[in-house]
Amino acid sequence: MEQKVVKPLLPYQFYTFQNCIGQSSVTWHAGSMHKAMDLAKIQDYNITTYSSIMPAKAEQVSKIPDYPMGTHLEGIIASINGYRGELLAAGVAYNWLYADEDLTQCVGGIVVERTGNYTSETLELELDKSLREIKNFSYSNLFWDTDNATYLKSVFTPEETYGTAYAGLVFINYLEIE
Repeated sequence: MEQKVVKPLLPYQFYTFQNCIGQSSVTWHAGSMHKAMDLAKIQDYNITTYSSIMPAKAEQVSKIPDYPMGTHLEGIIASINGYRGELLAAGVAYNWLYADEDLTQCVGGIVVERTGNYTSETLELELDKSLREIKNFSYSNLFWDTDNATYLKSVFTPEETYGTAYAGLVFINYLEIE
């Protein structure tokens, strides 16, 4: 019997979200986090997380197709839970890497996540530090436009008992590797 080998999938289109905050007087996961996911428009999906690499052909879309409830999506997400009065910040940032100094031959991108008790400005600085660390450690031979990073942030202080700040991206489809 001949076995069919399935090659790995290459993420293609992705949907981003930020400013997604949830509050609840009941709990985090079935309360404030679900409310944050609702604002992100991903409440109907089962989400698993990826590490931090973007394929060169990845492209952003403005909305998720009308997939059935329970569809499995994969994403790079920052999420933090906290209590009333606590500053909560969740952020994801990404930037593209190139083989040439003219930034014409994209080879992929790096994505980082950070959470903590940061202001929006401090969160962006922390995300930038993380991008630079990965770039300098793993991809020092590649080039990037330091002013072209994309920052997805959710920062707030909950007024209810529980709060969740949620930001990131989910891949909505894939390319077959040739």
